[in-house]
Amino acid sequence: MTTGELNITRILRSRGIAWLMIVVSVISAWMACRHFNVSPLPSTRGLIFSISWSDLDDSCLSSLLNMAGNAAIVFIMWLINRTFNIIRSVSWFFLGFFMIIQMSVPATMVNFGDGTILCILMLCVMMLIYSIYMEPWQTKRIFLAFFILGSGALMQYAYMAYVPVLLAGCAQMRVLTFRTILAALVGIVTPTWILWGFGIADLGDFDLSIIMGNFASFSRHDFVVMASTVGVTLIAGLIFGVTNLIKVYSYNARSRALNGLMALLSMATGALCIVDFANLPTYIPLLNCCVAFQTGIFFRINGQRRAYLPVLILIIVYSMLYSWNISL
Repeated sequence: MTTGELNITRILRSRGIAWLMIVVSVISAWMACRHFNVSPLPSTRGLIFSISWSDLDDSCLSSLLNMAGNAAIVFIMWLINRTFNIIRSVSWFFLGFFMIIQMSVPATMVNFGDGTILCILMLCVMMLIYSIYMEPWQTKRIFLAFFILGSGALMQYAYMAYVPVLLAGCAQMRVLTFRTILAALVGIVTPTWILWGFGIADLGDFDLSIIMGNFASFSRHDFVVMASTVGVTLIAGLIFGVTNLIKVYSYNARSRALNGLMALLSMATGALCIVDFANLPTYIPLLNCCVAFQTGIFFRINGQRRAYLPVLILIIVYSMLYSWNISL
């Protein structure tokens, strides 16, 4: 690499650039909220309860809540990398890149909804699973992880799709035993058991026919742009993920397990975006988070091979998608 290319790589890895991307994303999202027509998120339903996010009539309140949610996501991503060294770098680039991807879909960036909550809770669950590597006696943490999924599923069915992902994650962490499986099952059932015990809900309240989305609040333009943006993210995640796995395979067992679980979560979320496309807004923040991690790993591994080129191209593409989103 030439001196100029090395300088570009160093600049992209700097903390200042990460903060610049975060600030630009927040300002762009706020402008979209204040000056352009951003569709509200559709209502969704869980196994028992339903939530209508359109009830947040004050768009500023919804935006402030979601900005706080995005700040929490960025902080947890930073904490995961600092604690478990997923990217093997102290660079904050992946945090700024996450916010750039978020900015490209203003509807999920400025509206508080299921997607933000799902992303925050799944990151917390990932931290719990990461923390028990080769420690099968940590059944309390496994119980808590699946308790979170069981609780979330009562309000958004998407959480149930991640139960097999976490069980596979337990196997990768080498903690899948009869006791851990039992702790997981108890964790899933306990939220419903608590509600039943307090008379808040009954088994007859379960509605398994709710596995369907609702795009009534989205125009054709919004749906096409959102699907196109997710398509770009899926392709980027697939390319970076496959490239990373080739290198990650040479790491030690612990690093392979941690990165393998992140790759598994990325693939599962990408598959859910396709299979359950009617519930797409729910998966977008978590998909963006996973792809940001994969991009950060790719940039770290290929830093000496002009990795800045695909990264810069993606930043430009997402900026164009943002402009497309607010064009009508």
